Amino acid sequence: MTLDDYLRAFVVPAAAAPSNGGLSLAAFERALDELSADALDLPVLPADFSRAEIYGDHN
Repeated sequence: MTLDDYLRAFVVPAAAAPSNGGLSLAAFERALDELSADALDLPVLPADFSRAEIYGDHN
């Protein structure tokens, strides 16, 4: 296979394909809304939460 054949067969079609998996912006936003629908049940972090609370015991 020549370089030109390779480019025509693989690179050109890949460059023309949508990089977002074919989702429209509206569909992507709906998917995010569905993912976050149950997030309201998660505990809220305290206002003074810091990285030190995560990594404090890794001295």
